[in-house]
Amino acid sequence: MREPDELKAEIELYFKMYSTLSNAITDAIDLMDNGRIFTASEKLHTAQLVAEELYMRGPLVQTPPSRT
Repeated sequence: MREPDELKAEIELYFKMYSTLSNAITDAIDLMDNGRIFTASEKLHTAQLVAEELYMRGPLVQTPPSRT
């Protein structure tokens, strides 16, 4: 069972990832509406990298418990 602090950290991580991707998608849609497809693509790619970095640094990446 996870500790409350661990669960809180995990929820915060998911929220940061969601916010990063959600904001990038919203910005990309606005950019595409203005014909700036390449800039929209760059924005989405950057958001993907940020979300991946957050995931790799976050509490979700854990060593599985050893079986003895």
